[in-house]
Parts: sequence; structure tokens; C-alpha cells
Amino acid sequence: TFGNQAFAGNFIDSVSGGLSEKDVVVLQVEDPAPATAQRVNTVELNTSNSSLFEAMKTVKAMALKSNANLVKNTEEHNNTITHAPDKIRAILYRTDNPESYEKEVTWNKSRRLSWNDFRGTIPADAGDITAAATYCGIGFETNVVSDNAKPKIFVYNTFYPSQSWVRPDEKNESVLIHEQGHFDLCELYTRKLRQKLDAVNINAHNMKNILQRV
Repeated sequence: TFGNQAFAGNFIDSVSGGLSEKDVVVLQVEDPAPATAQRVNTVELNTSNSSLFEAMKTVKAMALKSNANLVKNTEEHNNTITHAPDKIRAILYRTDNPESYEKEVTWNKSRRLSWNDFRGTIPADAGDITAAATYCGIGFETNVVSDNAKPKIFVYNTFYPSQSWVRPDEKNESVLIHEQGHFDLCELYTRKLRQKLDAVNINAHNMKNILQRV
């Protein structure tokens, strides 16, 4: 079972020391600071010409250069017109178990789901024959665009641990492989959508209608 939602996330890799941006976990402003992680650095980024996708891509790259794998956003100021961030401040941390902090899991061929990722409550209306449920979704956003520039489109796939669930007596390898398959299928269609959106001719004026139609 899988749900479909729009969300913000990351797909493009930037490799550093064997790690990529997908290995960096991000905590939002409203999330509590990590209690046991080692503080590495503090960064501030002017992002007035970037989308949130691009801004967080840059912050994750900065974390990798600092040998950090956990980012805690402490301030995010959004432009009132574009709604994209003008400025981001964040604290970079290093922890042995960044996955324990994940609220969203970006698809990654080397990061397979585990039963620890299924943290949701079993719904009251869940059928008895349903062993587990995977909630993932495809989302996209564009950069900040001017009248003459062609927009960049970022398409991504993510899994939601707080909404995904499993029955305690069904935690076995075959069920987990089945649930990973749902996430993998969502990634397949994420890539199909990315290919279609790469081929469309859009501008700032027709972008909304064309993207919704595709």
C-alpha cells in the first residue's frame, strides 16, 4: 500500500568521502535539536535566488565538507513574493545513527528500508489481511524564474516513517521486501515523470498549467 503526497526533498547526489547528500538528514526549524549528536559547525546561507530544493542541496554539500551528516535548520526567512527562502541558518552535527532522526526518507539505492522506519500507528480501519503499509510520494518544485529564463524542475520521491506502519507479528523479511518494492515502484515513476518534465517546453507564464497537465 502506498499514499501519494507532494513534499520537499532531495534527489541529486553530491559525493564526498563515500557519502552523498542523501546520507545527510535534515531537521526543520520546528524540530528539537539533537541531544546526543556532536556539533560540528554553524552555517548561514543567502538563498535569495534559489528554490528550497537548491538551497538544501547546498546546505547538505556544506555538511559533507564538514564531515557532518545531520543538519538542524535554526532559521529560515522566506521571500513574501516568491515564497522561496532568502536566508537559511543551520547547525551541522555528526552522529553515529542519523537514520534515527529521519522524518522523511529520500529513495537511495544503498539505503534500504528497515522495520525501524515503520513508526506509524495502525489505523483503526486497516484490514486484517494488511500486514504493513508504505506511504511514499512523488513531488516536484521549480526554481525562482524570470520572464525569459526556462525554469528548472526538480522531481523527487520520499518515504514517510510516521505514516508507514507494520503489525508487530508481521515483521519478517518477505514482508519488508514487499514494502521496499512499493518504494522502488514509486522511484520508477518518479524517474518517468522526471523524463517527461525534462522534455516539455515551459516558461514562467505557462509553467503552472503545463506542469499540472503532465
